[in-house]
Amino acid sequence: MESDEAQPRVVQSEVECEELAVLPQLPVRVVVLAAERIGAGPDVGKSLQSAADSLGAGLGVRVDARDLDSWRSLPAQPGDRFDAVFLRPDPIPPAPDDPSSPSLAIQGALGLLLRDVGARLWVLAPPSDPGEDEETLRRALCANLLKQGAPPAVLLPGDWTPAEQLSFQEALFEQLIADAPLAKAAARAALDRPSQPELYLPAGRRHGLDLGRLLEDHRQRIGSLTSELRSFKMEIEAFASVRPVDALRDRNVQHSGDIEEIRAAAEEIDRDRDPAGWTRLASGIERLGALEVSLNADRNALREPPSESHEG
Repeated sequence: MESDEAQPRVVQSEVECEELAVLPQLPVRVVVLAAERIGAGPDVGKSLQSAADSLGAGLGVRVDARDLDSWRSLPAQPGDRFDAVFLRPDPIPPAPDDPSSPSLAIQGALGLLLRDVGARLWVLAPPSDPGEDEETLRRALCANLLKQGAPPAVLLPGDWTPAEQLSFQEALFEQLIADAPLAKAAARAALDRPSQPELYLPAGRRHGLDLGRLLEDHRQRIGSLTSELRSFKMEIEAFASVRPVDALRDRNVQHSGDIEEIRAAAEEIDRDRDPAGWTRLASGIERLGALEVSLNADRNALREPPSESHEG
């Protein structure tokens, strides 16, 4: 059992993060923003993608890597959505009047980026060439954004080597796409290193990718659609004496078979909680949506007045 000293330090806020209330989406999208011009450093983006591939996550997880030219030009594009942001920046510029506080312009730019891309968490690695007050500035940046409703942050220790940073980020990523809560994922990834990461957590308990909630929502929709198909079957038979319903009846039988396949796949995903299952879940959600659209179209067709050729 791990000792208290081996656990990540947690800073908890009473402020909620609005993004964490939103239902997750698939595929899981991750972006790595690295200021590589300040030093070669590890290729975190390539390592995370390799980890996803080795776990069989396939199309369920996508990793994007972008160069970070400067704090003032955080690279985001209209329509970007990223569940997790892995950041390896330049040294943090201090406020002009307070060397222990981060620049308000930088703080505002990062907060805006996290909000615009819908991030559920972000990871802050130390720069290659930190300044004297870098640790103070990094902690203040995470704490200040937390008070403003930013998503959870994972702050990597400044004394970790590049290899230690990369090893932790790979392990954290693997834990997260296996749907571990953030605090547990960070503790497992850090193991018993003398220096531990720091977690900055908003109010509530949904800290992580929260993919289990997406699976639960999927299962509830399966249950609702199953009930609707049974109800629609009775509606079809009620109309059978006054209009042709063979096509609708056959399609309802097909839909019922399809929903059972989707249900069986969801039960398998829930049982295994394997990262490879997120690709299957994405496929199941897409199939379920198509069935819902088709059922609504059939309902409308059944309730429309019959054409003249079918009257009397």
